[in-house]
Amino acid sequence: MKSLYLFALLLSLLFVACGNSSSNDNENQSTDSTQVVEIEQIAFDTTLTDIGRLLAGMSSYSDSVCLNIQNTAVWKEHEQAMEALFMKAEGKNLKSMRTWAETELPEGRDSSATLWYAFSGPDYLYANTFFPAAKKYVMFGLEPTGKVPDLSSRADYSGLFKSIQRSLISSLSLNFFITKDMMQDLRKDQEVGVLSLLMLFSAYTGHKILDIDYLYIDPEGTPVLCSYDSAKSSGYTTGVQMIVLDSLNREKELIYLSFNAENSAFDKNTGLQAYFNNLDGTIYGMLKAASYLMHYDGFKSIRELYLPKLTTLLSDDTGIKYTKMTEAFDKVQLYGTYSQPIDLFDYINIDDLRQAYKENTAKDLPFTYGYGFGKKVMIGRK
Repeated sequence: MKSLYLFALLLSLLFVACGNSSSNDNENQSTDSTQVVEIEQIAFDTTLTDIGRLLAGMSSYSDSVCLNIQNTAVWKEHEQAMEALFMKAEGKNLKSMRTWAETELPEGRDSSATLWYAFSGPDYLYANTFFPAAKKYVMFGLEPTGKVPDLSSRADYSGLFKSIQRSLISSLSLNFFITKDMMQDLRKDQEVGVLSLLMLFSAYTGHKILDIDYLYIDPEGTPVLCSYDSAKSSGYTTGVQMIVLDSLNREKELIYLSFNAENSAFDKNTGLQAYFNNLDGTIYGMLKAASYLMHYDGFKSIRELYLPKLTTLLSDDTGIKYTKMTEAFDKVQLYGTYSQPIDLFDYINIDDLRQAYKENTAKDLPFTYGYGFGKKVMIGRK
């Protein structure tokens, strides 16, 4: 019986070999769907990953502290609240954004590029939605970096979870953070800073965390990895670096820097200017709900450094003035329909964009992007 089994096995292997040989001669022959391709398992930091998942309202992998917390009534309430917030964001915008980006923004599938998202705050969720394959993400804002939450030292988690929920309400329901509310929420507690939200968003988007380091930018423009206290006392621009794995086991780098980009501060910050000038390779840009800051000459320095570095820019009307877009990019495609700025910015003059919508064909936009109706989107390409 054993020899008969071996004979049958050899015969089957011979048949498979002949089949493979014939398939090589036929380019249209489909590959064998029964073959199992083993995906390499890469070790990751389970504690950091589990903290991000816990904050996102997702069950933990293995960390004992997180496993204990997720069994509490307080976390179960947080889980339900986060699920409702993300479900609303998915239905209103995220699903449509992903579908739209597949056809309108092929740059998002470039796995060797850098995305430079200016005035982003902790908005990694939408950065990853439009540019899911980017190798590196460089983000900045005024908001403080904050620290990795130390869950083992807390006696009560309700305040942490409520702060997380409150800080995300505008982002997940409106697709942007409200700066005034965010600054209040993120300054109350160092453990509810930008970093907590980056960890949360990385978990929701299917990433595992390999490492987290605090940093400062030295006068030569070099990021120096260090402790949180060392970064704070350095006297330089501070930030954080996260190394993560996406669902395809691609390693990515997330950099967030906290600084004032207004000319009066940025012009003196030669180290930070050097850091941005040193960014190389293919760089894409993203702007959303940016308060029209780079419309003003008070932000001229960051604008004039930013635009020349980009090969493609995704922006709404608040990010960059239309005439500046056409000066910086060879082709500009409009999406959506024109509307006046919201009441808070009713003094902003965007007549150039109004005229552009009259004179050019704008493509449909199946989601909101930015303030108000959120239907004024541009993609500039060089």
